[in-house]
Formats: sequence, C-alpha cells, structure tokens
Amino acid sequence: MKKAVFGLLALLPFITSAESIDPNDFYAQQPSQNYQQPAASEQQDDADNSSDQTAAIVLNLESYKPLGNFVVPQGVERPFIGLINSKIFILSEQPDKRLAGLWIGRSQDGREALCGYLNNSMQVRKCYYILYRE
Repeated sequence: MKKAVFGLLALLPFITSAESIDPNDFYAQQPSQNYQQPAASEQQDDADNSSDQTAAIVLNLESYKPLGNFVVPQGVERPFIGLINSKIFILSEQPDKRLAGLWIGRSQDGREALCGYLNNSMQVRKCYYILYRE
C-alpha cells in the first residue's frame, strides 16, 4: 500500500501541471449538447476506427474508502486520493457523499471525469476530473 501511495506522490508534478478546468462546465450540460452526432456517411467511414472516447463506464459502487487529502501549490488546489471499489483514484476534489449513479465519462478533449447525480435526483449532476485511476 505504501508503495502505491509513494508511486502516486511521484506522479504529482505531472498530474498538477494540467490546466485547471471545472469539469461541470462540460458535464452539467445535457448529453445531447455534449456530443454532436456525426452524419450517417461519417459514421460508416469511422466504423473501422471506432474508439470508446465517448463511451461512459458505469460504476456499481461496492466500497468507498478515502485515503486522504493533500495540498498542491500549483494546478489543482486540493486533489483527493481515495479507494473506490478497491481501486485508487486521484480526483480534482473530494466527491460529495450524496452522489448516486456514478459513471466515468469523457469530455470532447478526452479527459475522464467521475460523475454522479446528487441524492438520486437524476437532474443535478456533479463531476470531478480523474487525474489518475488504477
């Protein structure tokens, strides 16, 4: 466990050098606004080059254990390290404990974010950029 944490701490300079963007600017929009569907002819051309850049990964939350917070002088102010379903995640900030229906989505530039609905509302979304995941 210590090796994993020290390995993550070694990655911090690279992780924090990323520009700071609020993931909710993108993920708070309706899904139809996030991605424009390509025309039918474009879909056929891209069939061979299919990628999962726009695919969402649904998470069934089995266990959740925070490992701690730390302050980074540049970039993200308070990244969060935690175990979600026995996997280590570093998120842009500590997630709200009221989140339900978690999924991992991607923005148009390919950055991953952990998203969920607050209190099972199915309307209010909250997202956190994933800086690292196991």
